[in-house]
Amino acid sequence: MTVYKYQLPGTLNSLYLPAGAKPLTARFQDSTFGNGFMLWCLVDTDEPVKETREFVVVATGAEIVYPENTNALEYISSIETPQGLMFHVFEIV
Repeated sequence: MTVYKYQLPGTLNSLYLPAGAKPLTARFQDSTFGNGFMLWCLVDTDEPVKETREFVVVATGAEIVYPENTNALEYISSIETPQGLMFHVFEIV
């Protein structure tokens, strides 16, 4: 098992992950290793099967429009930007 980092560049993000990957946390990163919202996942690098998984990033106070059924969301983490804005990351399950 290995921890990998994935960028979340938009509101709705589709990531191609090894099957069974476990999202750990999300944070804002501003470094030479990547800028913006990042998601860290625990992955099995030997897993040959990959799957597309969707993640939503939403600001505090903003309406969640993906998916229409908000019961299909699983909370991952909250992110504070250097400007003090708060965003929240959910997986569509």
